[in-house]
Parts: sequence; C-alpha cells; structure tokens
Amino acid sequence: MLGLGNYADGVYPVEALGVYEPLPDRLKQWPVPELSVTSQSAGRPEVIDHVNSVVIADGTVPSSDLQSALGDKFIKTMSFSNRFAVWIRSAPPKPIGSQ
Repeated sequence: MLGLGNYADGVYPVEALGVYEPLPDRLKQWPVPELSVTSQSAGRPEVIDHVNSVVIADGTVPSSDLQSALGDKFIKTMSFSNRFAVWIRSAPPKPIGSQ
C-alpha cells in the first residue's frame, strides 16, 4: 500500500486491512505493515515479487521499477472514487526467500 493516509506505506496481510474508517478516531487501531516500503523501494524484486496485490493512492507517483512491475506482472482491477487503485497479480508470487 502506498500513500493511503493512516496506513503507513508497506506490505500488509489482507486480514490487517479491516479498519472501519467511519468510527470515531479514538476507536480506530491502524495496523503496522509487516514490511515498511517507500515509493522507491516498493518496486524492488525483494518486495514486489512476493505480494499478490498493490494498492496505490491517487496522486502517489510510483517509481519506474514499480510502474514496470505493475505493467508486467499485475492487472489493474479497479479504482475507487479518485481515492486509490488496486492491481492484482496476474501469476502467483514467488515464496519469500526464493530467488
């Protein structure tokens, strides 16, 4: 995830993305990413080769490495009201620790 407000840029398990945003701030608990990334590091093979999906906020500029990986390995599936877009991997990711 990149550029999505209260979610720090990083890699999250899908189960961690269940914050119900309409709740009052005092009741929200924002998850911490399993792996922190920047817009520059997100496209590196040690990151992008091990994720199933990518979510990028509108206005966030992906690095050229990430743009290339999105074009080669992912399919843009949807955009949500000029807030963010979702890409889904077009082939299974490599297991972590594999080359």
